[in-house]
Formats: sequence, structure tokens, C-alpha cells
Amino acid sequence: MAPMKNVIVNGIILAEDGKKMSKSLNNYPDPKIIFDKYGADAMRFYLMNSPVVEAQDFRFAEAGVEEVVKKVLLPLWNTYYFFTTYANIDNFVPKGLPSKLDNNLDVWLISELNTLSKEVGEGLEAYKLADAARPILAFMDNLTNWYIRRSRKRFWKSENDGDKMQAYETLYYTLVETTKIIAPFMPFMSEYMYKNLTGRESVHLDMFPVADEKLIDSGLSEDTAKVQNIITLGLAWRANNKVRVRQPLQSITITTQLPEYFREILREELNVKEVLVVDGSSIASQICKPNGRAIGPKFGKDVKFIMSEAKSGNFKELPN
Repeated sequence: MAPMKNVIVNGIILAEDGKKMSKSLNNYPDPKIIFDKYGADAMRFYLMNSPVVEAQDFRFAEAGVEEVVKKVLLPLWNTYYFFTTYANIDNFVPKGLPSKLDNNLDVWLISELNTLSKEVGEGLEAYKLADAARPILAFMDNLTNWYIRRSRKRFWKSENDGDKMQAYETLYYTLVETTKIIAPFMPFMSEYMYKNLTGRESVHLDMFPVADEKLIDSGLSEDTAKVQNIITLGLAWRANNKVRVRQPLQSITITTQLPEYFREILREELNVKEVLVVDGSSIASQICKPNGRAIGPKFGKDVKFIMSEAKSGNFKELPN
């Protein structure tokens, strides 16, 4: 019989200057102060999302713990606070997630939630803690800066229509399932939120969510990601050219075919009157410029031929 099935090896946590932590050098922050200032959950997630759990050395920086608070804990708490505030105003009582969701935002969020559950679960099962932690960062950003921001008007409606109720059910379900997913990483915050949302004894007594593949809409997720990227680039262009978002523009030109639903989002987010779609080859060309020094050890005397072919345009992009 094998003496063990899995072996977990951590790297060494170094001071921010790269030296070993030492009392005599006093080159590390007091852990008690870190816990009091940022909370144990922030410290825990910071370490679990670092190279140290992959048996690599890691330079500890207080700024990294603070970043976890800003990018993970605060966004989640703000979403929880947003939900509880309006749910209490409207006396919302959860009845369960509808079998069919009518709003693309809700469909997308449930898809992202199940993708999160799948990726985190696979990472934990494989004892790859950093791989399990990374998707949580992206999900928190999507939850706060996309779903909540674009759904606010649905919650602000004076009438409790079907769309508003579906938004409540979707967000409630997402928050409860999210607390279960993050419980291994942020045990205290997840426990507080779970108990307040459900009235049950403990999130740590519940089962880890199993992803429902049927609810993962990869096409919708990919299109949403494309739109988010276009919006980021469009806003960056406005900022670089000092053109305020409140100033409407005639059009934006993109190279991706998108359904009308997403074009309307682009018009709204970027304040443009029209979304034009063109063939990408008409406004940009693709080049390949190999790094001779990097590929030299592997391809040797063939490097000159590779460089020549790339310069002539004899290359193609392969799928990941």
C-alpha cells in the first residue's frame, strides 16, 4: 500500500526585500497587525493565490494583502450589502432560481457561477490551490463591475415585476453558492454571509457546489468577454484623447460580429450612435516576428529560415 496519495510542499515565504524573514532584521510586518488591519481572510487568500503553494519562494508584501481586500473581499461585500439593502426594502423572500431565465444578464451570471464552481473544484481536487484561487478574482470583478452595475435599474424599479424578481432570485442564488465556493479560502466572511442569507447553521457544513454543465453558456460568456474588452479599449481611447464619455460620438468600428443585444450595450457604454462591423484585414495586418535568441537553442541552424518565412508572411496562428 502506498504510504501517501498526495504530498503538498510549500515554498519559503521571504521578506519583501527577498531576504529570509528575521526578527533581528525586523524585515516583516507583524502578523497581528496584518490580521487586525485587513482580516485573516485576506491574508489566507493572498497566500493561497501565490507561488508559495506551488513550492516556490514568495516575497511577502503587505500591499498584496491590501489588494485582496480591494479586489476580492470588498467587491463581494458590496454586492452582499447591495442585495440585502434592496431585498429588505422590497420584502424579498427567495423561492428558488427559475428553471428558465429571461434576461441575458441572469443567464450569463449563472453560467459564470457554474464555470467558477467547476474551475475551483478541479483545482482543489488536484491540490493546485493557486489554480483554484485565481478564477475567484475574475468572478468578483464580473459580479460587481458588470452584473451589479448593469442590473441596478432592475432592482431600482418601483414595481415588483417578473424581471425584477428574477434578478433577485439570480443574485440571491449566486451569493449563496459563492459563499460555498470561497469557504475554503475565506472561511470567516463566507460564514457570516451564508448564515445571514440562509439562516442555516454553517457554510462549512454544506456541500461544495457541483457545476451544472448544462447551465454553462460558453458562447454567451465569450461574447460578453469580447464586449467587455471592446468597452475597455473604447474608454481608454476616450481617456487618451480627452473625450469625455458624456460626449456622444457618431460611431465605433469593430471587427467582431455581435448580436444586437451586445451592440446596444456598446452604444450605451461608449455613448456612440452606431456600431460598425468591418473585416479586420481591412484595418489591420498580422505580423510574426520571432525572437531569434529565444528560439535559437531549440531550432539551431533553422532559425534563419524561420525568420525569413515569418518576414515573408508564411505563417498561421494556431488555436490555443
